Amino acid sequence: MRIDRSQLRVPCSPGQSSRRAAVLVLVLAVMSALSLLALGLCHRVRLELKVARMRSEQVRSHYLAIGGLERALLAIRGDTDDKIDHPGESWRLATSAEQEGLLTAAGESPDAGQAGGFNPRVYYEVSDEEARLNVNTGSPATWLVLPGMDETIASAILDWQDADESPIRSGAESSHYERLDESHRAKNKPIALIWELALVKGVEWKAFVGRGSGQSGLVDWFTASGDGKVNLNTAGAEVLSTLPGIGPEGARALAEWRMGLDGESFTADDRFLSTCEEVGQIPGLTERQAELLMEYGSVATGSFRVYVEARARPDGRPCRLSAGVRRDEGELRVIWVRPMSF
Repeated sequence: MRIDRSQLRVPCSPGQSSRRAAVLVLVLAVMSALSLLALGLCHRVRLELKVARMRSEQVRSHYLAIGGLERALLAIRGDTDDKIDHPGESWRLATSAEQEGLLTAAGESPDAGQAGGFNPRVYYEVSDEEARLNVNTGSPATWLVLPGMDETIASAILDWQDADESPIRSGAESSHYERLDESHRAKNKPIALIWELALVKGVEWKAFVGRGSGQSGLVDWFTASGDGKVNLNTAGAEVLSTLPGIGPEGARALAEWRMGLDGESFTADDRFLSTCEEVGQIPGLTERQAELLMEYGSVATGSFRVYVEARARPDGRPCRLSAGVRRDEGELRVIWVRPMSF
């Protein structure tokens, strides 16, 4: 006798079917929730890994910048003659670790293999701090010829330094600064660090640092270091033209004489002054202009400024540092270090 297996099945009650459907729905819901949780965790892990890589890159860039600063200090130490300073000496740098062979063209150390995408770039330059105008001793009336300078900023700088609370023309005293979102008071003392200029009325950060747009900023024209005299061997024509009685013609005559016969700076035939008295032999300068240059100028410096830009990867975010260095009887002191953001 043949048995029909379908007859052996126990039919499900309506209640059992409902419970099975509910369990299935619950399982599907749990699976969906777990899937969403897994996706969320994966996304969070990816973000954390990205942040970790960015932080690692920032740390690498920071220490590369410190290395660039040390390289610049080494160049300044290599200049043993502090009686005369000119661009042909060892302290003047405007180069990179790649160009000097400290890093290969591929961006890796010559003594180590490249790993983990570490492909650094380090640029550094050293300039004469006293090739700039001393903001505490200069003549504001002559500053107006400088790019980015106007009467409001010049007056505000004077108000920032003087001891009173009476504004000069379009300047500003504490009553102006206390109304700002980030309120502060006018210093009413000489400027100690050039970065104080960024707090002065009318000075915007981009106009102050300048480099972001390829233009010079106020930080490139002014210094708070030195005795107020300008190094005639290193100062640019713009700075020289602001010295009393010199003007554009006198500044151009000195700048062209320094470039030598080829008319280009930083070449083999560049000339420099060994003493201030030698300006009397420069063609194009009047006797009075020579006297004024001897009064307001020098041929040596005791202060330098270092700028460093480092990247852990060529397309990575850079770490930019600027530092002030003081040389005193052969000893170097780093006076200040500031991050540069623009």
